Amino acid sequence: MFWKHHEKKDNGTMTSEKPPPVKQKGMSPKAEMEHNIRQLGATDCLSYPLDESYAGGNRLAIVELDQQANGKKKQYQISIDILVNEKPAGAKICVMKCDDTDAVVGWIYKRSIKTQN
Repeated sequence: MFWKHHEKKDNGTMTSEKPPPVKQKGMSPKAEMEHNIRQLGATDCLSYPLDESYAGGNRLAIVELDQQANGKKKQYQISIDILVNEKPAGAKICVMKCDDTDAVVGWIYKRSIKTQN
């Protein structure tokens, strides 16, 4: 006897949104951050809150692909923006351009984790 496999359909609607990043068991926060940065698309950006001790506090690091790179080596751009009422003010300043995801993660991680004395 043969059985038909019925696929589940969601009313024929398609979404262009990416699914959220999948967390893998045993993945460190740094490795997870690096994985998410490598998955960035041309119009995507990731934001990470920075520690209160960095630049007077209330800052947000924004990672995105450098639109002016055009296949050159430097492909990631880190910008800083001020949070106003828990939302970015829209006046971001580029602080670093880099092609190494490990360097990007290191820069953010050093400034987002409060250092202990």
